[in-house]
Amino acid sequence: MRRRTVIFLFIFAMLLPLMILREYTPANELRYLNIVDDALSNGNFITFYDHGQPYADKPPLYFWFAMILKKVFGFHSMFLLSCLLSLLPAFVTGWIMDRWTEEKLDGEESTAALLMLHSSVMFLAASIVLRMDMLMCLWIVLALYAYWEGKIIWFAVATFLALFTKGPVGLLLPPLTVLVYLVSTGHWRSLGKAFGWQFWFFLAFLSLLWLGCAYYEGGPEYLWDLTIGQT
Repeated sequence: MRRRTVIFLFIFAMLLPLMILREYTPANELRYLNIVDDALSNGNFITFYDHGQPYADKPPLYFWFAMILKKVFGFHSMFLLSCLLSLLPAFVTGWIMDRWTEEKLDGEESTAALLMLHSSVMFLAASIVLRMDMLMCLWIVLALYAYWEGKIIWFAVATFLALFTKGPVGLLLPPLTVLVYLVSTGHWRSLGKAFGWQFWFFLAFLSLLWLGCAYYEGGPEYLWDLTIGQT
């Protein structure tokens, strides 16, 4: 059995009781599920509301996944939501990082690095709770890996997905990380390739498509709240 598989199965076994037995937190998790139920009841797809009040604090992607799970299974499941929207993105993030560093680390070092990642406090907590953080982390890591592999279009798409999951922090981190890396290593000439027309075109196109749909469904007040008010 492959090393990564054994590690992920071990982590899953350790977290399984907690994912099954823990209660929803009212401040965030129950609020998100209420927003999902509201959207399913009212037929909203882009704009979201919490007890009748506009909720533009978070973009739609996480809510879409939660809506799909509710439609498929007919109820909210702590186990399924934790597994599919938090733990699975954590495992994929770990897999990307492990693959990214496999040429620099030997087997024991790779195992230690992967276990260190999954046992760090913030990463471990985000692997369980029903929040957008781990999904955003996945898109950010995927964006950076896509840039490293020279896939600029996927760099832009993954950056947008990070934005579409958590908002401005998802938009800022991948480009800022690449910028700091290139400047600090003296690769100024690579800035044009990293942030050429492909990157900005796909990022702008997807963002404008989302904002246009939000304006169509929620009107100018919701769009203002989404882009300026809550942000």
